[in-house]
Amino acid sequence: MMPISEGTLEKLKMVAYSTDDFSGAEASTFVALVNPSSYKNTLNIDYTTRKELGNNSESPSFQKIGKEEISFDLILDGTGVITPPPENEGKTVAQLITELKATVYQYEGEIHQPYYVQISWGSMSFNGRLNTMTLDYKMFSPSADPLRVNISLSFTRYKSIDEALAEADDQSPDMTHIITVKAGDTLPQLCKKIYGKSDYYLQVARMNHLTAFRHLKVGSELYFPPLK
Repeated sequence: MMPISEGTLEKLKMVAYSTDDFSGAEASTFVALVNPSSYKNTLNIDYTTRKELGNNSESPSFQKIGKEEISFDLILDGTGVITPPPENEGKTVAQLITELKATVYQYEGEIHQPYYVQISWGSMSFNGRLNTMTLDYKMFSPSADPLRVNISLSFTRYKSIDEALAEADDQSPDMTHIITVKAGDTLPQLCKKIYGKSDYYLQVARMNHLTAFRHLKVGSELYFPPLK
């Protein structure tokens, strides 16, 4: 049987970094033996459930953009059916598994955690941390060495603290806001912007001890409490 070759197709690559900005020296690298046939990109939104004033029903309220995940399957084959890329030539399946674990899974004493992993394949680029890795051993040599393994991998996108704060929704009604009044601002308008409805302007006026809420003073600061 002739070996199967993917020719000059770009291979999926995983690069490990010890820093959360994914820069500097590459700590470890793993190149796929065979490209995945597909991959899944999962996006999540986190909600809280609350009852609004004047409404007895419970409504999902936006809390934050949730985690983003990517998952795909890889095949490691040592039967000779697949021609490996130059990076993997001459390596056994067991050696490839060791390299993969060193890149995405292994605990590193210097940073006291596994590495940060950058996954790239064509136009796809994903900076993340390993979530799960499942190894399904399919074939073995007479000496019980693995000859074929199907590997399912899932990663959660990693965001630094600065990135997470930059992406946080500062208009969430579950947060406290202090707004500086600008020309043209009205209390109903600001309540609409923060809470999603203007109905609460009387309560906000009382919280801020406003007697003439129809004429806000430019440059003054108003307190908008979290919506309970």
